[in-house]
Amino acid sequence: MQRNVAASRHRCGGLTLVELITTLAVAVIILGVGVPGYRALIDGQRVNTRTNALVAHLQLARSEAVKRGDRVAMCPSPDGTSCADSFDWTDGWLVFVDLNQDRERQDTEPVLRIAEVAAPLQIVTSTGRRRVVYEPDGSVLGGSNATFRVCSPIAAERNRAVIISITGRPRVSDRDADNQPVSCG
Repeated sequence: MQRNVAASRHRCGGLTLVELITTLAVAVIILGVGVPGYRALIDGQRVNTRTNALVAHLQLARSEAVKRGDRVAMCPSPDGTSCADSFDWTDGWLVFVDLNQDRERQDTEPVLRIAEVAAPLQIVTSTGRRRVVYEPDGSVLGGSNATFRVCSPIAAERNRAVIISITGRPRVSDRDADNQPVSCG
């Protein structure tokens, strides 16, 4: 009969208090190390997504300017209807045909695209560039390069710059136009 009691005890085994505490301690350590890295990974993906959207909108503006034979402008716009007088594009932007060439959107000027930014990122342009205006030949109005900086509050090493040459071609870099790490501050 003693054999059956010993066999029953073996089958009903569980965790001891020491094993349970050890398992929980290991889980807490793994989560403590993993969660910040995961947040940085997610934030880095947000930077990539917004950077790609920005480049796509710049390319759209450029191609529409060439196709239509009119100036096409891109400006920061928190409301999606009018341009803000700012270097901060964090709240979104719009692309429109600038028929009267005043760099401001009028009700009669068609909006080609509206971008809203939902992620906690900062997007700013270089000083002097509140607007990006493409000429009908695909070049940028203004006579100098423009730089957008897309910055993460969590993963600064993933910050990106979108540099637009005077010919109108945008390119993405992890360094700004001065070959420095990208910073929005």
